[in-house]
Amino acid sequence: TIAPTPVPTYKCNICFQDVLAANPYLRQQSDDNGEPLFQNDYECIDFLEEERSINGVVVGTFVLHHFEEDSLYRLGRRIAGADLLAFVEPLRSRWALAEGYALIPFVGKVTRHDMIASIRAGFLPGELPLALGLGNDWEVKETTTLTGGYRLLARRR
Repeated sequence: TIAPTPVPTYKCNICFQDVLAANPYLRQQSDDNGEPLFQNDYECIDFLEEERSINGVVVGTFVLHHFEEDSLYRLGRRIAGADLLAFVEPLRSRWALAEGYALIPFVGKVTRHDMIASIRAGFLPGELPLALGLGNDWEVKETTTLTGGYRLLARRR
Protein backbone atom coordinates (compact mmCIF):
# COMPACT_ATOMS: atom_id res chain seq x y z
CA THR A 1 0.00 0.00 0.00
CA ILE A 2 1.09 3.56 -0.59
CA ALA A 3 -0.22 4.94 2.71
CA PRO A 4 -0.24 2.49 5.63
CA THR A 5 -2.65 4.67 7.59
CA PRO A 6 -5.67 6.65 6.36
CA VAL A 7 -4.66 10.01 4.91
CA PRO A 8 -7.05 12.94 5.50
CA THR A 9 -8.41 14.48 2.31
CA TYR A 10 -9.09 18.19 1.94
CA LYS A 11 -11.19 19.57 -0.88
CA CYS A 12 -11.29 23.11 -2.18
CA ASN A 13 -14.58 24.21 -3.72
CA ILE A 14 -14.25 26.81 -6.41
CA CYS A 15 -16.80 29.58 -6.26
CA PHE A 16 -18.66 29.12 -9.55
CA GLN A 17 -20.75 32.22 -8.90
CA ASP A 18 -17.63 34.30 -9.49
CA VAL A 19 -16.53 32.18 -12.45
CA LEU A 20 -19.94 32.49 -14.11
CA ALA A 21 -20.15 36.21 -13.44
CA ALA A 22 -16.81 36.71 -15.19
CA ASN A 23 -17.39 34.34 -18.11
CA PRO A 24 -20.38 34.92 -20.41
CA TYR A 25 -19.36 31.91 -22.54
CA LEU A 26 -19.99 29.53 -19.62
CA ARG A 27 -23.28 31.24 -18.73
CA GLN A 28 -24.58 30.55 -22.27
CA GLN A 29 -23.91 26.80 -22.20
CA SER A 30 -27.00 24.58 -21.98
CA ASP A 31 -27.89 20.91 -22.17
CA ASP A 32 -30.01 19.20 -24.86
CA ASN A 33 -33.23 20.45 -23.17
CA GLY A 34 -32.08 24.07 -23.13
CA GLU A 35 -31.41 24.04 -19.36
CA PRO A 36 -28.29 25.93 -18.24
CA LEU A 37 -25.34 23.60 -17.63
CA PHE A 38 -23.95 25.79 -14.89
CA GLN A 39 -26.15 27.09 -12.09
CA ASN A 40 -25.41 29.79 -9.53
CA ASP A 41 -26.17 27.56 -6.56
CA TYR A 42 -22.67 26.52 -5.50
CA GLU A 43 -21.38 27.14 -2.01
CA CYS A 44 -18.34 29.40 -1.85
CA ILE A 45 -15.67 28.39 0.65
CA ASP A 46 -12.39 30.23 1.25
CA PHE A 47 -9.94 27.36 1.49
CA LEU A 48 -7.32 29.64 3.02
CA GLU A 49 -9.54 30.87 5.87
CA GLU A 50 -9.26 27.51 7.61
CA GLU A 51 -6.58 27.72 10.31
CA ARG A 52 -6.05 24.00 10.82
CA SER A 53 -2.69 22.73 9.56
CA ILE A 54 -2.66 20.25 6.68
CA ASN A 55 -0.43 17.26 7.38
CA GLY A 56 0.67 14.26 5.35
CA VAL A 57 0.92 14.53 1.58
CA VAL A 58 -0.26 17.62 -0.32
CA VAL A 59 -0.73 17.34 -4.09
CA GLY A 60 -1.86 20.04 -6.48
CA THR A 61 -2.12 20.23 -10.26
CA PHE A 62 -2.53 23.48 -12.16
CA VAL A 63 -4.06 25.39 -9.26
CA LEU A 64 -1.32 27.41 -7.53
CA HIS A 65 -0.73 29.78 -10.44
CA HIS A 66 -4.24 31.14 -9.73
CA PHE A 67 -3.16 32.42 -6.29
CA GLU A 68 -1.68 35.85 -5.52
CA GLU A 69 1.55 36.04 -3.49
CA ASP A 70 -0.18 36.67 -0.15
CA SER A 71 -2.46 33.67 -0.70
CA LEU A 72 0.49 31.44 -1.59
CA TYR A 73 2.17 32.50 1.64
CA ARG A 74 -0.99 31.73 3.64
CA LEU A 75 -1.23 28.35 1.93
CA GLY A 76 2.42 27.73 2.79
CA ARG A 77 1.61 28.31 6.47
CA ARG A 78 -1.28 25.80 6.25
CA ILE A 79 0.87 23.08 4.67
CA ALA A 80 3.87 23.69 6.92
CA GLY A 81 3.09 20.47 8.82
CA ALA A 82 3.06 18.28 5.71
CA ASP A 83 5.68 15.63 5.01
CA LEU A 84 5.57 15.75 1.22
CA LEU A 85 4.49 18.37 -1.32
CA ALA A 86 3.97 17.60 -5.02
CA PHE A 87 2.84 20.33 -7.40
CA VAL A 88 2.60 20.56 -11.18
CA GLU A 89 2.15 24.04 -12.64
CA PRO A 90 2.73 25.90 -15.90
CA LEU A 91 6.30 27.00 -16.59
CA ARG A 92 6.51 30.72 -17.25
CA SER A 93 8.89 30.99 -20.21
CA ARG A 94 9.13 32.34 -23.73
CA TRP A 95 9.36 28.78 -25.06
CA ALA A 96 6.14 27.73 -23.27
CA LEU A 97 4.37 30.85 -24.59
CA ALA A 98 5.55 30.07 -28.14
CA GLU A 99 4.22 26.52 -27.79
CA GLY A 100 0.94 27.88 -26.44
CA TYR A 101 0.51 30.28 -29.32
CA ALA A 102 1.31 27.48 -31.79
CA LEU A 103 -1.56 25.42 -30.32
CA ILE A 104 -4.17 28.18 -30.57
CA PRO A 105 -5.62 27.01 -33.94
CA PHE A 106 -6.24 23.55 -32.45
CA VAL A 107 -7.94 24.39 -29.13
CA GLY A 108 -11.33 25.75 -28.08
CA LYS A 109 -12.32 29.30 -27.23
CA VAL A 110 -11.83 29.03 -23.46
CA THR A 111 -8.48 27.23 -23.74
CA ARG A 112 -7.16 29.89 -26.14
CA HIS A 113 -7.41 32.44 -23.37
CA ASP A 114 -6.74 30.24 -20.33
CA MET A 115 -3.64 28.57 -21.76
CA ILE A 116 -1.78 31.82 -22.40
CA ALA A 117 -2.97 33.42 -19.14
CA SER A 118 -1.87 30.33 -17.19
CA ILE A 119 1.58 30.28 -18.77
CA ARG A 120 2.03 33.98 -17.95
CA ALA A 121 0.96 33.29 -14.35
CA GLY A 122 3.16 30.19 -14.06
CA PHE A 123 6.39 29.74 -12.14
CA LEU A 124 10.11 29.73 -12.72
CA PRO A 125 12.37 27.47 -10.64
CA GLY A 126 12.92 28.99 -7.20
CA GLU A 127 9.75 31.09 -7.13
CA LEU A 128 7.22 28.65 -5.67
CA PRO A 129 9.32 27.42 -2.72
CA LEU A 130 9.99 31.05 -1.84
CA ALA A 131 6.33 32.05 -2.23
CA LEU A 132 5.22 29.16 0.00
CA GLY A 133 7.84 30.05 2.60
CA LEU A 134 9.62 26.70 2.42
CA GLY A 135 12.73 26.91 4.57
CA ASN A 136 15.84 24.80 5.11
CA ASP A 137 13.74 22.07 6.72
CA TRP A 138 12.58 21.07 3.21
CA GLU A 139 14.49 19.16 0.55
CA VAL A 140 13.15 20.75 -2.64
CA LYS A 141 13.50 19.36 -6.14
CA GLU A 142 12.22 21.43 -9.07
CA THR A 143 12.14 20.25 -12.67
CA THR A 144 10.90 21.73 -15.92
CA THR A 145 9.89 20.14 -19.21
CA LEU A 146 10.24 21.18 -22.83
CA THR A 147 6.45 21.14 -23.08
CA GLY A 148 6.04 23.95 -20.54
CA GLY A 149 5.67 22.03 -17.30
CA TYR A 150 7.04 23.00 -13.90
CA ARG A 151 7.19 20.38 -11.15
CA LEU A 152 7.97 20.80 -7.47
CA LEU A 153 8.59 17.90 -5.13
CA ALA A 154 9.46 18.82 -1.55
CA ARG A 155 10.14 16.42 1.32
CA ARG A 156 10.49 17.39 4.95
CA ARG A 157 14.07 16.77 6.15
